[in-house]
Amino acid sequence: GASTGSVTAGPVTGAVGTVTYSWKNASNTVVGSTASVNNLPAGIYTVTVSDSCSSQSNSVTVGQPAAALALAASSKTDASCFGASTGSVTAGNVTGAVGTVTYSWKNASNTVVGSTASVNSLPAGTYTVNVTDSCSSQSNSVTVGQPATALALAVSSKTDASCFGASTGSVTAGPVTGAVGTVTYSWKNASNTVVGSTASVNNLPAGTYTVTVTDSCSSQSNSVTVGQPAAPLSATAIIINNNNCANCNNGSINITVTGGTSPYTFLWSNGSTLEDISGLQNGNYTIEITDKNGCKANYNYAISESSINITKEGTYVDANNDGITNVGDVVSYNFVI
Repeated sequence: GASTGSVTAGPVTGAVGTVTYSWKNASNTVVGSTASVNNLPAGIYTVTVSDSCSSQSNSVTVGQPAAALALAASSKTDASCFGASTGSVTAGNVTGAVGTVTYSWKNASNTVVGSTASVNSLPAGTYTVNVTDSCSSQSNSVTVGQPATALALAVSSKTDASCFGASTGSVTAGPVTGAVGTVTYSWKNASNTVVGSTASVNNLPAGTYTVTVTDSCSSQSNSVTVGQPAAPLSATAIIINNNNCANCNNGSINITVTGGTSPYTFLWSNGSTLEDISGLQNGNYTIEITDKNGCKANYNYAISESSINITKEGTYVDANNDGITNVGDVVSYNFVI
């Protein structure tokens, strides 16, 4: 399609007088009047050479490449991870080129990012290739994509241990979004020991646990703290009243419960469900205390008979002085009534 062709008349002999030239194209339009004519497009050109006596003609065909430079659709490979420079672009097939073909790839900021048919290690974005040969240039564009979002881990959750010192806590990783490929989980305790490799882990004691979620591109972490009751469930007998006679039923036990999680329930060995019991005979009494979370504590208390101490001072009569004197010795008696 370029007007870069030229024609030249052959050598003229036997001419008489002045020789003139006339070049015409296929449309019979004069395109030149000299022996040589330049800047012609492809086509058939006829030259007529005239002198004072006659004229002679012949034709030549100015050719051109079979087709103009053409660039087929270019291709791309998306970036594998959000924000990663792992994309690539490849120029489409080039046809009709004349001479050397050169490539120039530019990004959306018009910055050159490559000068070969293929360019690698590109972030997401639109890239334009310009292919140039000796005659012209052709361009097209491709867009390198990426995952819509980066890997994200929402807030993780936990369930506290139900009893002080018990391994009944659990942890669950928050929802994961933007993952590429397989997601793996790793839970570690405060000592950096792995305690689980699933989204949820059970049977944990109180403490802080950190989960790391990993996909094909990156990882995200957060931590949760599994709690427990502030103190273990326990009971103290603040008052134990023993019976004051052999067959009395007036013993009592008053207790104070601490730790665990209130409210508490009580079950004594005599069937009572009260915290404090009274009207007790001599003997052993056990109690099972259960808190809100089902933690249990058991204690045993004894009711016995009270002792009565009686002190008796002895006396004697001094015959010489006719007086009565207390004896210093004290005699004690222990009676069970």
